[in-house]
Amino acid sequence: MKSLSNSNVFQNAWVVADFDQAIDWWTGHLGVGPFFALDFESSPGLIYRGEPGELAMRVAWAQAGDTQIELISPQADGGNVYRDLVPPGETRFHHVCFWSDDLDHDVAMLEDIGYPLAMHSGPNPGGVRFAYVDTSAANGHMIELLERQDGMVAMFDTVRRCASEWDGSRPLRSFQELARR
Repeated sequence: MKSLSNSNVFQNAWVVADFDQAIDWWTGHLGVGPFFALDFESSPGLIYRGEPGELAMRVAWAQAGDTQIELISPQADGGNVYRDLVPPGETRFHHVCFWSDDLDHDVAMLEDIGYPLAMHSGPNPGGVRFAYVDTSAANGHMIELLERQDGMVAMFDTVRRCASEWDGSRPLRSFQELARR
């Protein structure tokens, strides 16, 4: 049986139609928070479906028990993995994210069993590498593989700690605030 280098699903992610409304729903109805938001633009080297790609999005992370919640609002409707599954104006589940201890192995293993690589960070010296594999034909969503690096693990551990200490105030916070913790 083939397996990923790390079978730890740590994140569930939704593409959302209205970023602020989604955060209000998660924090107000479910008590999940605080969310840390970032306006993200891809760096050179992003590859989408085999071609150079660009990506602009608002993204926010919070923690719900052992599961990280990621909310994504694409800022362009062109070709990207988020619009592959979620049309503009809709909110839907998009992917589960696994830590990867060997990104190249994990991508190759999933491709070998028939799932195409949809997007990846490409050459990214010193940065965190990631890949989205399109498993939607089998399960309705994609798989993201995120290369495990100490800095990224520490950042997400801070999200977890902030959630455990959260008193319900300031449900939306900046990524810069997270980086300072």
